[in-house]
Amino acid sequence: GNSDTVIYGADPETAAEKMFATQVRGEERFLMIAPKFDKYVVSARVTYFDSDNRLIEEPQLITVDEGATIQDVVNQIDTTHIVHPPAFTFDSFVCDGYDSLTQTVNPCNTVLWYNARYSAFPVFASLTYYDKDGNRVNEEITLSANSTSTNADMVSAARSYLAGHAFDHYADLGTCVDWELEDAWYDLNAPAQLGQCYGFTAVYENAVTDVSAVFIDQNGAACWEGLGEFIVTPSTTYRDILNHFAADLSKVEQSSAYSFQGWAIGGVDLDDHVSPDGFVEIIAEYANYPVSISYSYNGDNGIVTDVVQKMVPAGTNMETLFKEYTLPAHGKSADFTGWKFFRDAATNQIVDVRNLDYVAAAAYRDADPVWVITAYVDKNGNGVQGPVLCYAETAPTNNSPGQEIDDYFAEVSRAAYAAISPLSKYAFTSFREDMVDMNLDAHPVFTNYSTAATLLLVPDTDKTQVTVTYPDGTQEVKVLDSKTTFKLPEEYKNKAVTWLLEHPFGTESFSGGEEVPVIPPHFMLIASYADGSQGGGSNSGTSGVSGNHGGGSNSGMSGNNGTSGSSGTTGSSSTPTPPATSVPAPTPNPSPAPTPAPTTPSAPASVPVKLGEAAEKQVISDIQQASSGAIVKVDMTNDDGSLATVVTKEMLLAVQDKDVTLVLDMGDYSWTIYGGDIRALDDIHDVNLEVTLDTTAIPPRAIQTLAGNQPVRQLSLTYDGDFGFNATLKTYIDKQYSGTNSSLYYYDSSKKLVFIDSNVIDAEGYTSLRFSHASDYVIVVEQKPAAIIENETIEQAVENPGEKAPPLIPLLIAAIAAVVVITFGVLLIVQRRK
Repeated sequence: GNSDTVIYGADPETAAEKMFATQVRGEERFLMIAPKFDKYVVSARVTYFDSDNRLIEEPQLITVDEGATIQDVVNQIDTTHIVHPPAFTFDSFVCDGYDSLTQTVNPCNTVLWYNARYSAFPVFASLTYYDKDGNRVNEEITLSANSTSTNADMVSAARSYLAGHAFDHYADLGTCVDWELEDAWYDLNAPAQLGQCYGFTAVYENAVTDVSAVFIDQNGAACWEGLGEFIVTPSTTYRDILNHFAADLSKVEQSSAYSFQGWAIGGVDLDDHVSPDGFVEIIAEYANYPVSISYSYNGDNGIVTDVVQKMVPAGTNMETLFKEYTLPAHGKSADFTGWKFFRDAATNQIVDVRNLDYVAAAAYRDADPVWVITAYVDKNGNGVQGPVLCYAETAPTNNSPGQEIDDYFAEVSRAAYAAISPLSKYAFTSFREDMVDMNLDAHPVFTNYSTAATLLLVPDTDKTQVTVTYPDGTQEVKVLDSKTTFKLPEEYKNKAVTWLLEHPFGTESFSGGEEVPVIPPHFMLIASYADGSQGGGSNSGTSGVSGNHGGGSNSGMSGNNGTSGSSGTTGSSSTPTPPATSVPAPTPNPSPAPTPAPTTPSAPASVPVKLGEAAEKQVISDIQQASSGAIVKVDMTNDDGSLATVVTKEMLLAVQDKDVTLVLDMGDYSWTIYGGDIRALDDIHDVNLEVTLDTTAIPPRAIQTLAGNQPVRQLSLTYDGDFGFNATLKTYIDKQYSGTNSSLYYYDSSKKLVFIDSNVIDAEGYTSLRFSHASDYVIVVEQKPAAIIENETIEQAVENPGEKAPPLIPLLIAAIAAVVVITFGVLLIVQRRK
């Protein structure tokens, strides 16, 4: 429609959340500047329960004239197709957040929530506690609310249920003294909302603390390894924890090059009582420490980055470190004024195993280092996020006059454009105005040293790369025009599927059929189900507390890099070395992660892809022309070097019912599919056959009970569900086990390890085993037939974690981290119910 310009006043918090928001520098007010049209599109979010008792959030796009009222929007909302649950008594739909339906539609807020009201409707309480076997349990109960119920009423009803219900708690945690209400975004005095969830966590006399070891591994890098959970009583001391894990600490595979001195718990007296804050680090102490400094300076031909490593004695102060161990180069020596650190630099005064890596840049009289936090798609199509080093005049402070800040911002923007544009696959001429953040104040690291300014600048590229994960687990990469919208598939409309949009600096959720804004430079769309599971993944259950004082599951955290809320990206895993013993080496799980060198972007997560169109057509042609009994071998590597892991519907239809064998070579492993084994006659679809080797999803106790001291190799399939055909996976075990039997076990939903297939390892160290669906699996190299291993024993080992844990405990780190991610996803869905 026709447009002119209109200015709306707004408070700072509201304005900061809006597109096109801008701060008028130098004045303590915000203005909202937006186009004024003669028509507006309002996104009406209709929420209700369907006939299957599922909470539905249905988007409807309504076009209204300028000056239209809320009632004008309501008049166009279609509810004629909605069938409410028989057990509910429907009253009406109401518009939440508006005092009157005669209010004019606000062009800056064109989302309207239109919620069903019932005379009786369900709300939920989520209960977190430890059961009698030490398992951490998340249980949901349903409460009945009505149109007069407030959130406080529902909290009270939940507490009445908790008081009157007998829970069989874990005895070693003592008495449950309270149920703590989780921090809530809702007003307790406000009306209870349809589908509202109230979170409660059991509080015990004793507490559960996660314990980890921090040491220097055999590669000379700092390593964080989880040891287990420990039950802390009011009388527990740090010495008790150290003594309890003494045996585990003696098995840690650390370097012998630095003169190990012993174990300590930093910053505490060992005889002090343990603070129940949920985390204790046991730190290895050495006579010497290997310190790595990634340093950058402004050289004659641009910014130069190098790394220097120093061996320093224990007790070295960081200020002494940089005085006595001068960095070898800093460019313009005559103008050099000192070193500044990336804002994530460690601030501890004494070098220890937790502070081995530093990132520094030279500062000059006329040019100061500034790290720009950014995100872009590189020339290979990989999403990159992290800091880029630039130089500009000395940074002002956050309180400097507005013009000084504006001039500095313009200078840094030009430098950032010069640094990022050659790296970006997609062109841009400016940075996004809605995603800018600055921290100009230098914070002292230690005397005479400080941190550099940081800015958040995201390229406003003309194209945006979108990775879509569908509910069946398949993935697709799309390249779309920026500042447009992408419509989610209509077939998932009104279903219990939520699409989580993850871009480098935030998340948002959408429903099927809804228009999603295309946010440059890249983002991911992941299908999530009502139970919190995501397309293409299998959920791992939590493991619990074990033993009288710990010995249970481990937890680990992923570190963040960058500033301004930018979280580090997950790197692609390289091909692991096949296991040579029955116990795979523990996976290092650093927390926090060392700050990367500014010029080295985070490695992107691998994205399963399809064969190129021409290559796929050639495969189909080869199948069609193949004679009976022929084998069609396919190299799944695309011309651009990317590895295709998806066998498409068209390829499966071509080989179905033929006496032809399809061999898909995916580099580290291959899949063999015989045409006569494709049984899904009516539902053939794309299947992602990506395999992740050397995973840790199956609990160690189950592995130990099944395999004993025999070699094992775990693997997980990305796809979720039945293939619709049988396929044989060929993967490497080890040449030393040639002629030995290998057996495949499936970890099912009831936590049992079920025998699937068995085969002899060939002369080159490979085994070939048959699969029919995706899940978590383990291959056992065994001297005795698999049939004599009893599943009942395996089940008991998994379902009774109260027994003493074997020394495979470190393998639980990744499983618990996965549970944290899944739990976070559930919280996002609950938040969305608002």
